[in-house]
Formats: sequence, structure tokens, C-alpha cells
Amino acid sequence: MIQSLTIQNFQSHKNSNLEFCNGINVITGNSNCGKTAILRSLNWLINNRPGGLSFKSSFADKKEDCKVSIVINDQTITKTKNTSVNSYEIGSSLFDVVGSNVPAEVSALINISDINFQNQFDKHFLLMDSAGEVGRTINKVVKLDIIDELISNINSKVLSTNKEIEFKKSDVIKLEESLKKFENIEYIELLVTKVIKLYADIKEDETIISALDHIVAEIKKLTPKIAEIEDKFTNLETEIGIIEKLWVDYNANNRIIKDTQYLIDSVKITDKVIRRTESIIADGDKVEGFENNYKKLNEKSSDLSKISAIIKEWGLTIIKDIEIKIKDAEDNFDKIIAQNGCPLCNRRY
Repeated sequence: MIQSLTIQNFQSHKNSNLEFCNGINVITGNSNCGKTAILRSLNWLINNRPGGLSFKSSFADKKEDCKVSIVINDQTITKTKNTSVNSYEIGSSLFDVVGSNVPAEVSALINISDINFQNQFDKHFLLMDSAGEVGRTINKVVKLDIIDELISNINSKVLSTNKEIEFKKSDVIKLEESLKKFENIEYIELLVTKVIKLYADIKEDETIISALDHIVAEIKKLTPKIAEIEDKFTNLETEIGIIEKLWVDYNANNRIIKDTQYLIDSVKITDKVIRRTESIIADGDKVEGFENNYKKLNEKSSDLSKISAIIKEWGLTIIKDIEIKIKDAEDNFDKIIAQNGCPLCNRRY
């Protein structure tokens, strides 16, 4: 049972404390002196209604809390509310309040519901109610309303579940219709695989084309240099042709010189023979017809000496001319290389 009640800053009560005795307690007083406010404060603590702060005393400071405490079965329960506070306390335990809910620990300890409250102008309890209302009230008192509420919740759940099943069936039908679009999924997968492979091939070809474009661009950049090198090669080919011709002439003249030298050597041998013959004649050897042969041989020796002198002079002149031409060709070749560089490695010497 409720043993005491303390009310602070609730409607007309600044700080009121009521002690109750066993059995029936009667509160009397003049009108508008705060009797109904006592019931309202109890209802506010037990049921957490009404919400807001409209019941807070007008004379209370904004910082002061509105507070109601009861002692029930030797346990103190306190409800406190302000703009920033809305909580219950059981002894030293604090419970924050969310919305209009009452903490289960508080409800279990108080064990009082709204049917235990009779306001000033309410109808007589059960006497003026219909049979259905009486039955619901009795069910609530003996906790049968929990079963009714459970059955109602089960029926509601069954109804919502059936509706959900119907929705799911409709979704299944839609999904089955949608799945028909994917009957050829294996063929589509094969096509996708081919497309992916083609795309990879295209990318590879694009890479090759890009590399070829780069090579073509580099070749275009090198084209003027290639033309310049070709021009250099053309000039070099001309110079090389001249040098080759001079070399051929040199070899031909060299053969002539060798032949001439051979003739000179032959003349020298003949001259030795003549000298020996003259020596023999001086020694007095007489040979029939030798004088005539000697004259002829002497004439031939004289002719050969002249021919040898002419050939020697002519050969030396040709050799000098060839050597001059070869020297000029080499100087010209060195000059071209110095100006244009090597046609193969483009280095300058």
C-alpha cells in the first residue's frame, strides 16, 4: 500500500507531504484547494501522464524540478521532470524515461493501473458500464486482457503474414516472369565471353597500331636525314668511282712499268753480253762473220737503249700523274668525310 506522498512544484502544491494510514483514507477540504491535484500527481507518477510541463507550478523557478515521491511497501519511488530531466528513481537506481513509457521496474513495484483511479466526475465503477466494458475491466483486473491482447496480436500477425505471403506470391510470379528473359543465359554468357575476348583483341591491336604510329612518326622525322645521307652517299659513290678508275689506271700503268722494267733489265743483260763480246774481240779472238753480227747487235742495243729511255721517262711521267690524281682524290674524300661525317655512323673525323 501507499504509505506516504510528497508533492513539489506540482500545480498548487509547493511542497506537500501526506502520510496515509491502513485502510481507507479520506481527503477533505474546500473547493480549489488542491485535492484533485493530489490524484493528478499520483496518476502522473504511476502512468507518466500527462506529458509536457503544463502541470508545473506557476510560482516555481524555471530551474526548479517538478517532483512527486511515494513510499510503497517501504520502497521510495520518485519521478522528476524539468526541461532537461525526465526520470524515475527507486532508491539509488535511476531510470531515464523515453516518451510516455513507464520503466518496467517502476510498474512492477507500484502494481497500480488506471482502473484504480476514479476521478471526480467519472461514472460509478462498473455500475454504469455496458456488459462488454465490464467484461474487459474484469479481464484486465485478473490479467486476462493479456491473453486477449496476445490473441489480437496473433490474429493481426496472421493477417499481416497472410498479406505478406500474397505479396511474396505476387513477387515470385513476377520473378518467374523475369527469369524467362534469362532462359538463354548460357548462350548470352558465351556471347559475353566472345565480346570480352574481342575487346581484349581490339585493345591489343590498338596498342600495336599506336606503336606503329609512333614508328611511322619517327620514320617521318628521319626522312630528311635519310635523304641527306643518300645525297652524301651519291657524292661518295661518284668520288669512289673516280678513285676506282684511278686505281685501275694505276694498276695498268704499274703493269706497263713492270714490263718496261723487264725490258730495261733485258737491255742491261744485252749490254753485258755486248761488253763481254767487245772484251773477247779486244783479246784478239777472230770469229768469221762476228763483226757483222756485232754491228747488228750493236744497232739493236742502241735502239733498245733509246726505247728503254723513252719508256722509262714516259712511265715515270704517268706514275707521277697517277700519284697526283690519287692524292687529290684522297684529299677530296677526306674533305667530304670531314664536312658530312661517316655515311654509316654519321660520326665526324
